[in-house]
Order: sequence, then C-alpha cells, then structure tokens
Amino acid sequence: MIKKKMMKEKNFKIVFTPPPNNQKFKDRNFMHLLPNLGLLYLISETKKYFPDISTEYFEGKCFMKEYAEEIVRKNPDVLAISISFFNSTEAIAAINEIKKRMKKIFIVAGGPYATTSPELILLKSKVDVCVLGEGERTFVEILRFLKGESSSLSHVDGIAFRKNSEIIRTPKRALEENINRYPFPYWDAVEIKDYPGYFYQKKRPEMFITSSRGCPFNCNFCSNPVWKLSMPWKRFRSPKNIREEIRTLVGKYGIKEIYDWADEFNIDLEWAEKVSREIRHLGLDSVVFKCMLHASRVNEKLANSLERMGTWFVHLGIESGNQETLNGIGKNLRISQVRNACRILKRHKMKIGGFFMLYHVWEKDGSLHYETTEQVNNTLSFAEKLMREGLLDYITWGFLIPTPGSRAYETCKKFNLLKNRNAEEYHYDEILYSLPGVPESEMRNVKFRGMILEGINALKHGNLNLKQIRYIFQRVRKMADYLKPLIENKNK
Repeated sequence: MIKKKMMKEKNFKIVFTPPPNNQKFKDRNFMHLLPNLGLLYLISETKKYFPDISTEYFEGKCFMKEYAEEIVRKNPDVLAISISFFNSTEAIAAINEIKKRMKKIFIVAGGPYATTSPELILLKSKVDVCVLGEGERTFVEILRFLKGESSSLSHVDGIAFRKNSEIIRTPKRALEENINRYPFPYWDAVEIKDYPGYFYQKKRPEMFITSSRGCPFNCNFCSNPVWKLSMPWKRFRSPKNIREEIRTLVGKYGIKEIYDWADEFNIDLEWAEKVSREIRHLGLDSVVFKCMLHASRVNEKLANSLERMGTWFVHLGIESGNQETLNGIGKNLRISQVRNACRILKRHKMKIGGFFMLYHVWEKDGSLHYETTEQVNNTLSFAEKLMREGLLDYITWGFLIPTPGSRAYETCKKFNLLKNRNAEEYHYDEILYSLPGVPESEMRNVKFRGMILEGINALKHGNLNLKQIRYIFQRVRKMADYLKPLIENKNK
C-alpha cells in the first residue's frame, strides 16, 4: 500500500535519474550525449512548487551494482526514473534492486516506455507509480499527495499504479498548451562539460534545447507517446522564451554550440523566422547552431535566416529513396522535395545529415507491405548520388526499430514479424523482425554497405566529435562483426 504524508519529514530528498548501463550490451552505453532534459525540466518544476525539497540528478553512467550502491548512499525518499524502450530492461532491474535495498523509497517511473507500457512495468517491477505522458504537472501532484494535500493517487490524472492487486489507470492528462510556463531545465544539476555532445560538432561545450514539443506528422515508425497522448500534437515555445534560454546557456554556462533537439524547426515558417531573428538579436557571433528540418518545408528565406543566426548543420529525416515507401509510412514527403531542400541549404553553406532506415514495414488496406532488398539498395544508391553531387554530407543508416507505441510495431505484431524473443533486449544494430522471402544475411549485407558509406563520408566531411572516439571505435568493431559472416558465406 502506498503511504502518503512522507514529506512531513525533514530533509526530504528526490533523486532524478536515467537507468544504469546495460552489462550485456556494453557497447550500447555510449548514448549519454546529454543529460536527460525531461528530468531537468522536472527538477525545475519541483523547485518552483517545493523550494525546500532537496533534489539531485544522477546520470547513472555505471553498471547495476555501482548504480544501486550509489542510490542507497544518496538515500532519497523519492526516486524519479525515466524509461525508454531502449533501456527498459535495465530500468526494471534497477527498480527491483533498489526496492530490495530500500523498503521505504517511493519510485516514480516516467518517459516513453512508462507511457506506452505502464502495465508491463507495474507487473515486472515494484515501481509505485508510472507517469503517462508529459510529467511536470503530474509529478507535482504526486508530490502533493505524498505531502498529504491529496487523499488519493486516484485524484492525479495521467498515472498508473497498483491498488491492492489491481492496476489503476487514471484519466489522461490534458497537455499544457502554453509550454512557456515551464521553467528552463535545471542546468545547475549537471556538469555540462562532462557531456560530449553530438557526434558532429564544431565547438565545445555543447548543449541541447527543445524549442517545441511534439510533431504534427504521424510517420508509422515514430513512437512519441509522451507528446501524442492528446492534442495538440505540436506546441511551440515563444521566440522570446527560446532567446532567454539561449542567453542563459551562453552567459551563465559558457555554451558555444547549441543543438535544437525538437522535431522539425521549420513546421511553422513564420515562427521559425521569428526565433531566428530573436537569436540574431543576441549578437552571439561566437556561438553556432544545429537543428532538425522537414525537407518539405525548406525555402530560401528559411535557409538564409538559419545561416544568419549561425546554423552550420541540419538533419533531414529522409528515411527512404523510394516514393512508394514514403507514402506507405506516412512521411508526407516527396523525393523531389529532398533534393530541392538539399540544394537550397547548400547554397547557404550548411552541412547536411540524412536519417535513413532500412526495410520499412507498413500496412495498406489490411495487407502487409515492406521494402524489398532491391528497394533498400535503391535508397543506398539515392544517398550515394546525393553525396556525389555534394548535396549530402553525413548519413545515419539503420534498420527500422518497431518500438512500442508506433504503428510499425502494431503492424509487425499483427503479421507475426517480431522475432521470438524479448524485444526490450534490443541492441541498436540488431534486427527485431523478419520479412517473408528476405534472408537476414541479405539484410545484414545491405546494412554493412551503408555503414561503409556512413563511415567514409563522416571522415571525409570532418567535424567529428573526438569526445565520441569510443563510439567511433565501437562502430568500426560492429562493422567487423557484420563483415565476418559475409566473408564466411562467400567462402562456402
């Protein structure tokens, strides 16, 4: 039974943390590019309403034994842990280990996986509450319950918890439309210089911001459950609010490079122009920027504004070189728009990275559709051609990941494509599904060829973040892992 009125005690403490590293997949643990922005937002919101509460951010960049020992040493009353699909196994194990060592601790799980799969987390772990969707207001209400200001967790919208042997889901929480009301992430909780930043980088230290929340599109591979539980799917911060966060990052923390991690900076072109203008007015000639764009909404005015505010790198979600695939996955993009966007951005001196995915899966009129190896090879040829023409500098080349909450995942489940194992034990270079008539060896062969292209062009175009040298070596080792069975098959 969940006890309330915990906060009557003195020196009440909350630790906010991602899960520990995975002992099994050690080469998966490079992904601490930045602190967990969601947790830093939670800390700021907590301090806004409960300034006397002690808060601490713990990165968790260690394995289970050390992680659990560190949590016990910190001795929090509440542990707030953020869980994604990719670290859910570690998170569940960590929750159970900490509960075994600390009987009275109250554990709150949030993040994408807690939103899509709260029943699974509650069944597999001793977590007290799962937060569904955006967490700031919900977390404050949970703390009010613990303070005794609310008589029941049932009065808190947007959570799942156990009541006796039953799992209770409360009503969905409406999204906060005015996201300017949220304080900036609590940067004082972390040592920014300890984070390497993105793989391609011009200056250090680097930090990430989110100028907006959500995405108006509905691509079938995307699982963005936290911000798509209800409408509106896309919410924008005001240009002045963004300007002030950047002013703080540069003035107080000495940030030299900023990556806007929000989906598609150019969804609303008028808003994007206003944001660019506010940033230019700061006069930060020594600070450079990166962002993500949707290729269908790139024009000369946008590119000029990005160049003038100091943007040197943009990411485009290209996904496939096949129009049939783009239509099938709901990308809202034409191949011709990709080429046009790249040409415009190149005229304004941008370096361009393209996201590509292999072997897309989708459903149409009740039937299964998927990319053949011939179509995936066409995507690789498309990427190669863009690079030869000087329209693309970098690529990321990976298999489709059918994550829970995405339509691709539901399609894979419906047509029995998911492999017979625990999907949560996913490794970032593995294949989670099988396709009729497509041997896995064939899929791995195309993946290897794309990895070669990815690596060669990363070296050719430079700006590699040397703080990510460990990741670079891991990629080289993974390429060798892919090459070995190809050679063995050839010699048979």
